Amino acid sequence: DVYQERKENLEQKIQAVIDYAESDRCRSEFLLDYFGQKNAPNCGKCDVCKESDNKDISKQEHEQILKALHQLLASGVNDLDKLVAQIQYADEKVLEVIQNAIDKGEVIVKNGSLYQRKVLTD
Repeated sequence: DVYQERKENLEQKIQAVIDYAESDRCRSEFLLDYFGQKNAPNCGKCDVCKESDNKDISKQEHEQILKALHQLLASGVNDLDKLVAQIQYADEKVLEVIQNAIDKGEVIVKNGSLYQRKVLTD
């Protein structure tokens, strides 16, 4: 009986971890709910929240903005205002893609200017 209870308890914990990994709920909200805090707000910072924020930009738009961003950076345009003005999409979308590129380390900010991250090859 004790063995069976432990086994079921462990299976429930494993399933909770799987549910967490596969969930489309805010990670923070999910964890707080798991530990008993109901109706917690979304954190706005986890991968799920950030992904839902990016839903206003289609994958194709994101790729086109990112491509334009890298082309402009490669040509020497590194002022944020100039980048936003020269990329022919809504400012909010351009800024979202730029922030995403910074978060991923594809673009770096140095002395107030944006630069492509140099990739070292052997």
